Amino acid sequence: VRQGDIQGAIRFISRAMRIHPGMVQVENNEALYRHLTGEFELALAHRRSALEGLQGSGKRFLLDGPAEVIKIRSQALVAQYLGDFQLAAEGIGSLVGKPEYSGIVATAPIHQASLFVAMHDPSGARRVLADAGLGSVVQIAELAARNENFLIPTAEVLMERELWAEALAELQAYDAAITVPVQVAQKPMVLWPRMAEALAHLGRFEEAEALAARIPGTCYLCVIRQARVAMLRGDLARADRLYAEAQRQGPSLPFAFAERGQMLMARGDTAGAIAFYGQAIERGPRWADPQKYWGDALMAQGDEAGAIRKYRAAAERAPQWGALHLAWGRALEAQGRRDQARETYAAAAGMDLSAADRAEVVRRLGA
Repeated sequence: VRQGDIQGAIRFISRAMRIHPGMVQVENNEALYRHLTGEFELALAHRRSALEGLQGSGKRFLLDGPAEVIKIRSQALVAQYLGDFQLAAEGIGSLVGKPEYSGIVATAPIHQASLFVAMHDPSGARRVLADAGLGSVVQIAELAARNENFLIPTAEVLMERELWAEALAELQAYDAAITVPVQVAQKPMVLWPRMAEALAHLGRFEEAEALAARIPGTCYLCVIRQARVAMLRGDLARADRLYAEAQRQGPSLPFAFAERGQMLMARGDTAGAIAFYGQAIERGPRWADPQKYWGDALMAQGDEAGAIRKYRAAAERAPQWGALHLAWGRALEAQGRRDQARETYAAAAGMDLSAADRAEVVRRLGA
Protein backbone atom coordinates (compact mmCIF):
# COMPACT_ATOMS: atom_id res chain seq x y z
CA VAL A 1 0.00 0.00 0.00
CA ARG A 2 2.91 2.35 0.67
CA GLN A 3 3.76 2.02 -3.02
CA GLY A 4 0.29 3.27 -3.95
CA ASP A 5 -1.16 -0.08 -5.02
CA ILE A 6 -4.21 -0.04 -2.77
CA GLN A 7 -6.09 -2.65 -4.79
CA GLY A 8 -3.06 -4.94 -4.61
CA ALA A 9 -3.02 -4.46 -0.85
CA ILE A 10 -6.71 -5.40 -0.69
CA ARG A 11 -6.04 -8.61 -2.64
CA PHE A 12 -3.18 -9.48 -0.29
CA ILE A 13 -5.12 -8.74 2.87
CA SER A 14 -8.08 -10.77 1.61
CA ARG A 15 -5.79 -13.80 1.42
CA ALA A 16 -4.54 -13.04 4.92
CA MET A 17 -8.16 -12.86 6.09
CA ARG A 18 -8.74 -16.42 4.92
CA ILE A 19 -5.67 -17.59 6.82
CA HIS A 20 -6.28 -15.56 9.99
CA PRO A 21 -10.04 -14.87 10.20
CA GLY A 22 -10.92 -12.38 12.92
CA MET A 23 -7.32 -11.34 13.57
CA VAL A 24 -7.36 -7.69 14.64
CA GLN A 25 -4.37 -6.57 12.57
CA VAL A 26 -5.89 -8.09 9.44
CA GLU A 27 -9.35 -6.61 10.07
CA ASN A 28 -7.78 -3.23 10.85
CA ASN A 29 -5.78 -3.23 7.62
CA GLU A 30 -8.75 -4.32 5.51
CA ALA A 31 -10.81 -1.53 7.07
CA LEU A 32 -8.06 0.98 6.31
CA TYR A 33 -7.69 -0.08 2.68
CA ARG A 34 -11.47 -0.02 2.10
CA HIS A 35 -11.54 3.46 3.63
CA LEU A 36 -8.78 4.62 1.30
CA THR A 37 -10.75 3.45 -1.75
CA GLY A 38 -13.93 5.09 -0.45
CA GLU A 39 -15.78 1.80 0.19
CA PHE A 40 -17.16 2.99 3.50
CA GLU A 41 -19.79 0.28 3.96
CA LEU A 42 -17.07 -2.38 3.89
CA ALA A 43 -14.77 -0.20 6.00
CA LEU A 44 -17.50 0.08 8.63
CA ALA A 45 -17.99 -3.70 8.71
CA HIS A 46 -14.27 -4.39 9.13
CA ARG A 47 -13.89 -1.69 11.81
CA ARG A 48 -16.64 -3.37 13.78
CA SER A 49 -14.96 -6.76 13.29
CA ALA A 50 -11.67 -5.32 14.53
CA LEU A 51 -13.41 -4.02 17.65
CA GLU A 52 -14.99 -7.42 18.24
CA GLY A 53 -11.58 -9.06 17.85
CA LEU A 54 -10.08 -6.77 20.46
CA GLN A 55 -12.49 -8.28 22.99
CA GLY A 56 -11.17 -11.81 22.44
CA SER A 57 -8.48 -13.92 20.87
CA GLY A 58 -8.35 -11.77 17.74
CA LYS A 59 -5.78 -9.47 19.32
CA ARG A 60 -3.10 -12.14 19.65
CA PHE A 61 0.36 -10.95 18.64
CA LEU A 62 -0.78 -7.36 19.29
CA LEU A 63 0.86 -5.39 22.11
CA ASP A 64 -1.28 -3.39 24.52
CA GLY A 65 -0.17 0.01 23.15
CA PRO A 66 -1.07 -0.66 19.52
CA ALA A 67 -4.24 -2.46 20.63
CA GLU A 68 -5.39 0.67 22.50
CA VAL A 69 -4.65 2.96 19.53
CA ILE A 70 -6.48 0.64 17.12
CA LYS A 71 -9.46 0.48 19.49
CA ILE A 72 -9.71 4.26 19.92
CA ARG A 73 -9.36 4.95 16.21
CA SER A 74 -11.75 2.18 15.20
CA GLN A 75 -14.41 3.44 17.62
CA ALA A 76 -13.93 6.95 16.27
CA LEU A 77 -14.22 5.82 12.66
CA VAL A 78 -17.37 3.79 13.34
CA ALA A 79 -18.85 6.94 14.87
CA GLN A 80 -17.65 8.99 11.88
CA TYR A 81 -19.24 6.63 9.35
CA LEU A 82 -22.56 7.08 11.17
CA GLY A 83 -22.31 10.86 11.46
CA ASP A 84 -21.48 11.08 15.17
CA PHE A 85 -18.69 13.56 14.62
CA GLN A 86 -18.71 14.74 18.24
CA LEU A 87 -17.88 11.26 19.55
CA ALA A 88 -15.36 10.72 16.75
CA ALA A 89 -13.57 14.01 17.50
CA GLU A 90 -13.43 13.22 21.21
CA GLY A 91 -11.96 9.81 20.45
CA ILE A 92 -9.32 11.08 18.04
CA GLY A 93 -8.45 13.86 20.50
CA SER A 94 -7.83 11.24 23.20
CA LEU A 95 -4.98 9.78 21.14
CA VAL A 96 -2.70 12.61 22.28
CA GLY A 97 0.06 11.13 24.42
CA LYS A 98 -0.62 7.54 23.42
CA PRO A 99 2.21 5.34 22.10
CA GLU A 100 2.71 5.88 18.38
CA TYR A 101 1.33 3.25 16.03
CA SER A 102 1.55 3.56 12.25
CA GLY A 103 1.50 7.37 12.37
CA ILE A 104 -2.03 7.40 13.79
CA VAL A 105 -1.13 9.39 16.89
CA ALA A 106 1.08 11.91 15.05
CA THR A 107 -1.63 12.65 12.47
CA ALA A 108 -4.50 12.81 14.98
CA PRO A 109 -4.73 16.64 14.83
CA ILE A 110 -5.34 16.51 11.06
CA HIS A 111 -8.08 13.92 11.52
CA GLN A 112 -9.64 15.81 14.42
CA ALA A 113 -9.65 19.07 12.44
CA SER A 114 -11.58 17.35 9.63
CA LEU A 115 -14.11 16.12 12.16
CA PHE A 116 -14.61 19.66 13.49
CA VAL A 117 -15.38 20.77 9.93
CA ALA A 118 -17.92 17.94 9.66
CA MET A 119 -19.58 19.42 12.78
CA HIS A 120 -19.73 22.77 10.92
CA ASP A 121 -17.11 24.28 13.21
CA PRO A 122 -14.29 25.48 10.94
CA SER A 123 -12.99 27.81 13.66
CA GLY A 124 -12.60 24.78 15.92
CA ALA A 125 -10.73 23.01 13.13
CA ARG A 126 -8.37 25.95 12.74
CA ARG A 127 -7.70 25.95 16.50
CA VAL A 128 -6.80 22.27 16.44
CA LEU A 129 -4.38 22.83 13.57
CA ALA A 130 -2.87 25.94 15.17
CA ASP A 131 -2.33 24.12 18.48
CA ALA A 132 -0.45 21.44 16.53
CA GLY A 133 1.65 24.03 14.70
CA LEU A 134 0.06 23.18 11.35
CA GLY A 135 -0.47 26.37 9.40
CA SER A 136 0.17 25.44 5.78
CA VAL A 137 -0.61 22.81 3.18
CA VAL A 138 3.06 21.81 3.05
CA GLN A 139 3.20 21.24 6.82
CA ILE A 140 0.01 19.18 6.74
CA ALA A 141 1.21 17.15 3.74
CA GLU A 142 4.54 16.41 5.42
CA LEU A 143 2.83 15.22 8.60
CA ALA A 144 0.14 13.29 6.69
CA ALA A 145 2.89 11.29 4.99
CA ARG A 146 3.40 9.44 8.28
CA ASN A 147 0.06 7.67 7.83
CA GLU A 148 -1.77 6.28 4.80
CA ASN A 149 -4.97 8.28 5.28
CA PHE A 150 -5.08 11.45 3.14
CA LEU A 151 -6.89 14.38 4.79
CA ILE A 152 -7.13 18.01 3.66
CA PRO A 153 -8.66 19.98 6.55
CA THR A 154 -7.66 23.48 5.45
CA ALA A 155 -9.47 23.00 2.14
CA GLU A 156 -12.49 21.60 3.96
CA VAL A 157 -12.57 24.70 6.17
CA LEU A 158 -12.81 26.91 3.08
CA MET A 159 -15.51 24.71 1.54
CA GLU A 160 -17.55 24.82 4.74
CA ARG A 161 -17.35 28.62 4.63
CA GLU A 162 -18.46 28.55 0.95
CA LEU A 163 -15.27 30.29 -0.20
CA TRP A 164 -15.15 28.30 -3.39
CA ALA A 165 -12.37 30.09 -5.28
CA GLU A 166 -10.09 29.92 -2.24
CA ALA A 167 -11.05 26.29 -1.66
CA LEU A 168 -10.18 25.37 -5.24
CA ALA A 169 -6.79 27.05 -4.89
CA GLU A 170 -6.17 25.17 -1.63
CA LEU A 171 -7.12 21.86 -3.25
CA GLN A 172 -4.72 22.59 -6.08
CA ALA A 173 -2.01 23.33 -3.49
CA TYR A 174 -2.58 19.89 -1.95
CA ASP A 175 -2.45 18.38 -5.43
CA ALA A 176 1.03 19.85 -5.86
CA ALA A 177 2.24 19.09 -2.33
CA ILE A 178 1.28 15.42 -2.11
CA THR A 179 4.06 13.14 -3.37
CA VAL A 180 3.81 9.99 -1.21
CA PRO A 181 2.56 7.19 -3.54
CA VAL A 182 -0.27 5.96 -1.29
CA GLN A 183 -1.65 9.48 -1.04
CA VAL A 184 -1.15 10.21 -4.73
CA ALA A 185 -3.26 7.09 -5.33
CA GLN A 186 -6.05 8.66 -3.25
CA LYS A 187 -6.30 11.87 -5.28
CA PRO A 188 -9.21 10.50 -7.38
CA MET A 189 -11.17 9.83 -4.15
CA VAL A 190 -10.10 12.80 -2.03
CA LEU A 191 -9.11 15.72 -4.26
CA TRP A 192 -10.95 15.29 -7.54
CA PRO A 193 -14.50 15.07 -6.10
CA ARG A 194 -13.98 18.21 -4.04
CA MET A 195 -12.35 20.03 -6.94
CA ALA A 196 -15.32 19.11 -9.14
CA GLU A 197 -17.74 20.43 -6.54
CA ALA A 198 -15.79 23.70 -6.15
CA LEU A 199 -15.67 24.16 -9.92
CA ALA A 200 -19.43 23.61 -10.14
CA HIS A 201 -20.05 26.23 -7.44
CA LEU A 202 -17.95 28.63 -9.50
CA GLY A 203 -20.10 27.94 -12.57
CA ARG A 204 -17.31 26.07 -14.38
CA PHE A 205 -19.55 23.14 -15.20
CA GLU A 206 -17.67 21.71 -18.18
CA GLU A 207 -14.50 21.38 -16.10
CA ALA A 208 -16.46 20.07 -13.14
CA GLU A 209 -18.18 17.36 -15.12
CA ALA A 210 -14.99 16.35 -16.95
CA LEU A 211 -13.29 15.87 -13.58
CA ALA A 212 -16.32 14.16 -12.03
CA ALA A 213 -16.31 11.65 -14.90
CA ARG A 214 -12.84 10.48 -13.77
CA ILE A 215 -13.93 9.79 -10.20
CA PRO A 216 -14.22 6.10 -9.22
CA GLY A 217 -17.82 4.93 -9.22
CA THR A 218 -17.22 2.60 -6.29
CA CYS A 219 -16.28 5.42 -3.89
CA TYR A 220 -19.31 6.24 -1.72
CA LEU A 221 -18.62 9.89 -0.92
CA CYS A 222 -17.35 10.44 -4.48
CA VAL A 223 -20.73 9.41 -5.89
CA ILE A 224 -22.41 11.83 -3.48
CA ARG A 225 -20.19 14.67 -4.70
CA GLN A 226 -20.93 13.72 -8.32
CA ALA A 227 -24.60 14.07 -7.42
CA ARG A 228 -23.92 17.52 -5.95
CA VAL A 229 -22.32 18.59 -9.22
CA ALA A 230 -25.43 17.39 -11.07
CA MET A 231 -27.62 19.29 -8.58
CA LEU A 232 -25.67 22.50 -9.12
CA ARG A 233 -26.00 22.04 -12.88
CA GLY A 234 -29.76 21.68 -12.43
CA ASP A 235 -29.86 18.04 -13.55
CA LEU A 236 -32.02 16.73 -10.72
CA ALA A 237 -32.82 13.46 -12.51
CA ARG A 238 -29.11 12.58 -12.74
CA ALA A 239 -28.58 13.68 -9.15
CA ASP A 240 -31.41 11.38 -8.07
CA ARG A 241 -29.83 8.41 -9.88
CA LEU A 242 -26.46 9.10 -8.28
CA TYR A 243 -27.93 9.46 -4.80
CA ALA A 244 -29.78 6.16 -5.30
CA GLU A 245 -26.48 4.54 -6.30
CA ALA A 246 -24.79 5.92 -3.17
CA GLN A 247 -27.62 4.52 -1.05
CA ARG A 248 -27.08 1.13 -2.71
CA GLN A 249 -23.35 1.27 -1.95
CA GLY A 250 -23.84 2.40 1.65
CA PRO A 251 -27.16 1.05 2.95
CA SER A 252 -26.01 1.42 6.57
CA LEU A 253 -24.67 4.95 6.12
CA PRO A 254 -26.82 8.06 6.59
CA PHE A 255 -25.25 10.58 4.22
CA ALA A 256 -26.81 9.72 0.85
CA PHE A 257 -30.27 9.51 2.42
CA ALA A 258 -30.03 13.05 3.81
CA GLU A 259 -28.64 14.46 0.57
CA ARG A 260 -31.33 12.76 -1.47
CA GLY A 261 -33.81 14.46 0.82
CA GLN A 262 -32.19 17.78 -0.05
CA MET A 263 -32.61 16.96 -3.73
CA LEU A 264 -36.32 16.32 -3.19
CA MET A 265 -36.63 19.62 -1.30
CA ALA A 266 -35.15 21.33 -4.35
CA ARG A 267 -37.92 19.69 -6.38
CA GLY A 268 -40.54 20.98 -3.94
CA ASP A 269 -41.34 17.51 -2.57
CA THR A 270 -41.24 18.36 1.15
CA ALA A 271 -42.99 15.18 2.31
CA GLY A 272 -40.65 13.00 0.27
CA ALA A 273 -37.66 14.89 1.65
CA ILE A 274 -38.80 14.36 5.23
CA ALA A 275 -39.08 10.62 4.60
CA PHE A 276 -35.43 10.52 3.55
CA TYR A 277 -34.34 12.66 6.49
CA GLY A 278 -36.03 10.14 8.76
CA GLN A 279 -34.11 7.30 7.12
CA ALA A 280 -30.86 9.23 7.57
CA ILE A 281 -31.61 9.76 11.26
CA GLU A 282 -32.38 6.05 11.70
CA ARG A 283 -28.87 5.27 10.45
CA GLY A 284 -27.10 8.23 12.03
CA PRO A 285 -29.07 9.37 15.08
CA ARG A 286 -26.19 11.55 16.30
CA TRP A 287 -25.67 13.36 12.97
CA ALA A 288 -26.83 16.98 13.05
CA ASP A 289 -27.47 17.64 9.37
CA PRO A 290 -30.71 15.68 8.78
CA GLN A 291 -32.13 17.17 11.97
CA LYS A 292 -31.58 20.67 10.57
CA TYR A 293 -32.83 19.72 7.11
CA TRP A 294 -36.00 18.28 8.64
CA GLY A 295 -36.42 21.52 10.56
CA ASP A 296 -36.09 23.48 7.32
CA ALA A 297 -38.75 21.26 5.74
CA LEU A 298 -41.10 21.82 8.67
CA MET A 299 -40.57 25.58 8.35
CA ALA A 300 -41.54 25.30 4.68
CA GLN A 301 -44.75 23.60 5.85
CA GLY A 302 -45.43 26.38 8.37
CA ASP A 303 -44.71 24.21 11.41
CA GLU A 304 -42.43 26.54 13.39
CA ALA A 305 -42.79 24.59 16.65
CA GLY A 306 -41.76 21.34 14.97
CA ALA A 307 -38.87 23.10 13.26
CA ILE A 308 -37.62 24.49 16.58
CA ARG A 309 -37.57 20.98 18.06
CA LYS A 310 -35.47 19.74 15.14
CA TYR A 311 -33.13 22.73 15.27
CA ARG A 312 -32.61 22.18 19.00
CA ALA A 313 -31.74 18.53 18.33
CA ALA A 314 -29.29 19.58 15.61
CA ALA A 315 -27.65 22.11 17.94
CA GLU A 316 -27.03 19.38 20.52
CA ARG A 317 -25.04 17.54 17.83
CA ALA A 318 -23.33 20.54 16.16
CA PRO A 319 -23.31 23.35 18.75
CA GLN A 320 -21.16 25.76 16.69
CA TRP A 321 -23.13 25.55 13.42
CA GLY A 322 -23.80 29.16 12.49
CA ALA A 323 -26.30 28.54 9.67
CA LEU A 324 -28.30 26.30 11.98
CA HIS A 325 -28.57 29.03 14.61
CA LEU A 326 -29.71 31.50 11.95
CA ALA A 327 -32.48 29.12 10.87
CA TRP A 328 -33.41 28.50 14.50
CA GLY A 329 -33.65 32.24 15.09
CA ARG A 330 -35.96 32.63 12.09
CA ALA A 331 -38.28 29.96 13.50
CA LEU A 332 -38.35 31.65 16.91
CA GLU A 333 -39.04 35.00 15.30
CA ALA A 334 -41.87 33.52 13.25
CA GLN A 335 -43.47 32.44 16.53
CA GLY A 336 -43.17 35.97 17.89
CA ARG A 337 -40.44 35.00 20.38
CA ARG A 338 -38.27 37.96 19.46
CA ASP A 339 -36.06 38.01 22.57
CA GLN A 340 -35.13 34.36 22.13
CA ALA A 341 -34.67 34.94 18.41
CA ARG A 342 -32.24 37.80 19.07
CA GLU A 343 -30.27 35.62 21.50
CA THR A 344 -30.02 32.95 18.83
CA TYR A 345 -28.98 35.44 16.15
CA ALA A 346 -26.35 36.83 18.54
CA ALA A 347 -25.02 33.32 19.07
CA ALA A 348 -24.89 32.81 15.30
CA ALA A 349 -22.94 36.06 14.94
CA GLY A 350 -20.14 34.53 17.01
CA MET A 351 -19.94 31.46 14.76
CA ASP A 352 -18.70 30.78 11.25
CA LEU A 353 -21.16 31.97 8.59
CA SER A 354 -21.17 32.40 4.85
CA ALA A 355 -21.09 36.00 3.67
CA ALA A 356 -24.80 35.89 2.82
CA ASP A 357 -25.76 34.40 6.19
CA ARG A 358 -23.62 36.91 8.08
CA ALA A 359 -25.29 39.78 6.25
CA GLU A 360 -28.70 38.38 7.22
CA VAL A 361 -27.69 37.96 10.88
CA VAL A 362 -26.45 41.57 10.99
CA ARG A 363 -29.67 42.79 9.40
CA ARG A 364 -31.89 40.83 11.79
CA LEU A 365 -29.93 41.96 14.85
CA GLY A 366 -30.20 45.56 13.66
CA ALA A 367 -33.94 45.39 13.06
